[in-house]
Amino acid sequence: MKKAVFAFIFFLLLSLPALADRPKVLVLHSYHEGMDWTDNVNRGIQDFYKDKFAEVFYEYMDTKRNAGSEYLGKLADLYRSKFRSVNFSAIIICDNNALSFFRKNRIEYYKDVPAVFCGINNYSPSLIEGISNITGVSENTDFDSTVKLMLKLHRGVKKIYIINDDKTTTGLANRKLLKPVVSKYSDRVLFEYIEDLPLEKINQKVVSLRQDSLIFLVTYSKDSTGRYISFREMIEDLSSVSPVPVYSTWQFYMGHGLTGGVITSGFEHGHTAAALAWKLVHGASASDIPVVEKNPVKYIFDYRMLTRFDIDLSDLPEGAEIINRPPSLWTQYKMVLLVAVIVLFLFVVILIIRIMFDAHTRSVLKSQNLLLDGRVKERTEKLEKAKRDRDRLLSIIGHDLRSPMANIISLCRIFNESFGLMDDDKKKELIAILQSRVEPTMELLDNLLNWTQNQVSGLVPHYEYIHIAGIVEKVRLFMASRISDKEIEFYSYVDESLHCYADRDMIETVIRNLVSNSIKFTRKNGIITVSSIVEGSMVRLSVADTGTGFSNDTLKDFENEELAKSSYGTMQEKGTGIGLSLCREMLHYHQSSMTFKSSPESGSEVSFYLPVKKPDLR
Repeated sequence: MKKAVFAFIFFLLLSLPALADRPKVLVLHSYHEGMDWTDNVNRGIQDFYKDKFAEVFYEYMDTKRNAGSEYLGKLADLYRSKFRSVNFSAIIICDNNALSFFRKNRIEYYKDVPAVFCGINNYSPSLIEGISNITGVSENTDFDSTVKLMLKLHRGVKKIYIINDDKTTTGLANRKLLKPVVSKYSDRVLFEYIEDLPLEKINQKVVSLRQDSLIFLVTYSKDSTGRYISFREMIEDLSSVSPVPVYSTWQFYMGHGLTGGVITSGFEHGHTAAALAWKLVHGASASDIPVVEKNPVKYIFDYRMLTRFDIDLSDLPEGAEIINRPPSLWTQYKMVLLVAVIVLFLFVVILIIRIMFDAHTRSVLKSQNLLLDGRVKERTEKLEKAKRDRDRLLSIIGHDLRSPMANIISLCRIFNESFGLMDDDKKKELIAILQSRVEPTMELLDNLLNWTQNQVSGLVPHYEYIHIAGIVEKVRLFMASRISDKEIEFYSYVDESLHCYADRDMIETVIRNLVSNSIKFTRKNGIITVSSIVEGSMVRLSVADTGTGFSNDTLKDFENEELAKSSYGTMQEKGTGIGLSLCREMLHYHQSSMTFKSSPESGSEVSFYLPVKKPDLR
């Protein structure tokens, strides 16, 4: 036991020098905590040192809100007293004011400490001339590329308003950097500076800008009254009143109303400076590390502002980052859930249809056994028809529903197993395939349910005045993917003011089935038209196409009251024959019927009549 205690104490004694030798790094910020640029730089520094064996001190000079030699002198006295006994291994100097302060006070109490600067506006080697053991990251903001970007995205722009303060060190440095840029593009666009005004006056000027102008927001930390203005307050006020897009070069404006720009990242500046300082801590000489003058910049845009000012995403530079973009539906997994619900629904519907037909068949058989009069032959024929219909429908259920359901289940399995591995194009392709399987299957189910209900208990029509053009448009939207697949031109010549007295759901079913048949038998690049002609108190509605047409024998089959024989479409689409039978029965409730005009390879036209006024439908 004693040996273990002595071993633990010995380990602690060995560890004390290591703890004492932990390197100390001072971060001297020109501005205050809470200022977006400063906070972004600081986050970059903190991100680098989060897993490093170092003690980091953060100091904020607050020179945006406080200035003058008296204030800076007191600040020097404070730091002298505060860090008298602290031996720093490196100092990170953030922005111009901190560099000036360091230059003035280094000989006194930072003499031998290696230093790294970052965020220096309008950098030139003369700024560090005479200072030994120093390197850094300059902030040569890319004003030129941002103006070039603005002119590219807004080809009709005539004037760019530059908002920049002339009160702060940063603002004055930016004015120098902007001068050659303004000169370079002056032959393409007019420039006007907005400076030395209170914020309220700037907003008043901005609100009346013409649509052929843009705003280039540089920095505006102090207005003409000397009031400090935060970056966030400036961009939010400006964006709320501006009728034109606002561009800039700094990340701290992003997300608060800025449209975009060639953005300088404070985070990257801080992270790069921290990495250089870490090299100095471990013995590297600053003279061997060249100043980093190539800024970490990238194109960044705000989706909300792009939408607000109708800027096409395809016009943005390749590789641009877009923030605040709404999440894609594919990331929500809603489609997978919807597919699962549809599959479950299909199973339930099939089960219901089977039960209903079994019950109907038993009922018919029982009735036939009770009728022993002269109507036996008639009843027997009806029974045989019911059995034929049942067998036909069971065949439809067994084949025409099972096949698309098997496809849907296969697609669901692919989604479940490989969704996270697919790129967006593959997901869109699978969703398109799924939609092409589900839509005709849903149409078939709707026909089956309506036809079955009519056979079992009869449909109950609900007559009202219905808007025919609206129903045609609804059918077009439902069939949009099938129309698009065949590149068919679809035209509606139905009078927008036309209203008929009919059952809305039945007429929608009739028009949907007729349009579906036209799609089925129309080749690629064909034409389908829906038209209306008022004839007295009735209106003739017609669905015509330029499809394959039908022979006279086929047209006679269409007029038969039994289920029509199905045939394949121009792209081998399989039919059931139930659609025309359902249309015939639903039109019967409206004292109407279908007429057919067609000949092989000459297209087809199916017409029926509806009343435009309330008739006597008894």
